[in-house]
Amino acid sequence: MPRWTLTLALLLVGCGSPATREESAVSTIPLSHAGGDSGAEHLLKVPVVVNGHATTFVFDTGIGITLVDDDLLARWGIAPETSYTGKRMSGQEVTVPLARVPWLSVAGLRQDDVQVGVWDMDGFLPRTPEFAGVEGFLSLHALAEVAFTLDYARGALIVEDEASLAARVAAGSVVPLEVHRDGPTLTVFFELLVPGGPPARVELDLGGRAIALDASFMERLGVDPEGEGVKRVEKRDETGFDYTRRFATVAGPIAPAAAPQLEQRDFTALFQEIIYDGLIGDDYLSRYTATFDLPRGRLILGPRAPSGE
Repeated sequence: MPRWTLTLALLLVGCGSPATREESAVSTIPLSHAGGDSGAEHLLKVPVVVNGHATTFVFDTGIGITLVDDDLLARWGIAPETSYTGKRMSGQEVTVPLARVPWLSVAGLRQDDVQVGVWDMDGFLPRTPEFAGVEGFLSLHALAEVAFTLDYARGALIVEDEASLAARVAAGSVVPLEVHRDGPTLTVFFELLVPGGPPARVELDLGGRAIALDASFMERLGVDPEGEGVKRVEKRDETGFDYTRRFATVAGPIAPAAAPQLEQRDFTALFQEIIYDGLIGDDYLSRYTATFDLPRGRLILGPRAPSGE
């Protein structure tokens, strides 16, 4: 299992000073899918400035803590001072060394004295051209105090002001988010309508592409684990844990419980024994213009405008 798939499961959040806006108006930075054919082409890349160093990070709503390449930190003489143990979606524990960087800025938002995870990006990301120069993973923590939009069609991450946020709400559908904080952790969940039973509580995790559901949902959705058309994958992760995944086409529909009109049908689902009901990622969210308003605990899903508009 490639090491970058850890992005589906770390439940960590870096701590630092409250973010301050370097500009009061709407600010925009480039946002792009990595592309390529490494299996991680759905990951999102954004420009970030760390300690005065301009670089590129992967933006991942499921990573929890912002990760910075160990070689970059070593160059600045920054060493780990403690560690934190989180869990993968399978429940396996992963320990991450923690250090502090003087400051980090993204989209005009600056945080000082930021706690970050120290990680070897060379072994974590695919060694393909599209990830050359990526020196970290950006977590939701860096944008938790503002409303921001992922405009996939225009290739932009936009930090909203009150007027632009109001326009997003007027044009879209509001989905309540459960912003879950437990000690140093922050994760976001919402209720997803799944046929055959009550809504599933799913984590919003852009580190993953396919919709992932706990293996118990196979029976509910009429998926025969050994049936024709079900792809079975058995692997061992870097912790020595053996796991089985099954991929199947599901008729659906699925949709946020608060916005049943935003349904998706005939999608590929990943089934595995996991610690959540499920995770929903890029395959679903990139169908919309997605505005995260964590201070108000909501996600606004609007129409995806044609590129170039």
